[in-house]
Amino acid sequence: MTSRIRLYGIGSPFHGDQSGLRLVEEMIRDGFSPDIDGNVFDFQVLDRPGWGLLDCLRGPDPVILVDAMVSGSPPGTIRRIALPDLPHSLSTVSSHSIGVLPVLALGKVLGQLPPCLFLYGVEIAPFSPSAPNILRTTPDKETSLALRRAILMDLPRLLSSGCPPGPRPSEKQQSSHRGKIVRSLKRSSDFGAKKREPSD
Repeated sequence: MTSRIRLYGIGSPFHGDQSGLRLVEEMIRDGFSPDIDGNVFDFQVLDRPGWGLLDCLRGPDPVILVDAMVSGSPPGTIRRIALPDLPHSLSTVSSHSIGVLPVLALGKVLGQLPPCLFLYGVEIAPFSPSAPNILRTTPDKETSLALRRAILMDLPRLLSSGCPPGPRPSEKQQSSHRGKIVRSLKRSSDFGAKKREPSD
């Protein structure tokens, strides 16, 4: 079944938390849109959407969010958080004035979130005037490719009828996507070996 997958990069072009915004801008520029059963990606970059993010999340179509994360992990680490796994702490991800996690927490309580939503946090270095880090503004190529690899590998679960909090896709469902995913990965050259923290 064909789905429209909404992929939003979140950040500020004027502050240190540009990673989510820049990474999705690169996807748009590079034409990143894997052909998995004809599913269509709808890319958007959102400049500090605040509570307005809830309006963007309305509707049943699956959503992927990409945002900066400051949690103490090495810069460039990618962490995938599914809707049922949202952390209780509202300060782990995002350094915007109104972060993504408080918005998602409110949307969850109000029942205004899509049934299938993944948040990818991209670790940036804590701000330090004496030791600025390039990952606070421009993600490196390895991080960009690692994020694309993570999204591709998670697509079967996101698109399955058993999207969280239901069961994982069956072996048959995963097998049907595996060849297409591998071909998409090869088209993006070497994705590197960035550390990725599983959320489950």
